[in-house]
Amino acid sequence: MVYSMFQNDGITQGVFRNYILASPTFFESTNGLPLADYEDKYYHKYGNENFDVNIYMSVGGDEDKVDFINPINKFVKRLEKREYQGMNLIYKEYEGMGHYDVWVPTLLDGLSELMKK
Repeated sequence: MVYSMFQNDGITQGVFRNYILASPTFFESTNGLPLADYEDKYYHKYGNENFDVNIYMSVGGDEDKVDFINPINKFVKRLEKREYQGMNLIYKEYEGMGHYDVWVPTLLDGLSELMKK
C-alpha cells in the first residue's frame, strides 16, 4: 500500500484516497527502491502540495522494534514533518498486540475513522 500511495507514474496517481496500513513493512523494495523511499521521491517531485489522502496506520506494541516499530515510527514522523497539504494521518500503536494480531483492530478502527471523511 505504501507503494501505491506514492506512485507517481501518471496512471495510478490519485486512484485511491483512503489507506489502511496495518503494521506496514519497510524492509521490502519495489523495482529496487525501498518502499519508504517512494515517499521521498514523491516529495521531491511534487513538494508538499495536493497530497489529498486519508491514512490510518498502526503497529502492534509487541512487534519487533527493529523490523516494525522503529521503521513505522520513523515513517510517520517523516510524513508529519513534510506537512503535506490535504493529508489526514491517524497513527495508533496497539499495546499488547503482535504483527499478526494488529490487522483486525486496525481494519475495524480504520474503516470507522475513514468512513467519517
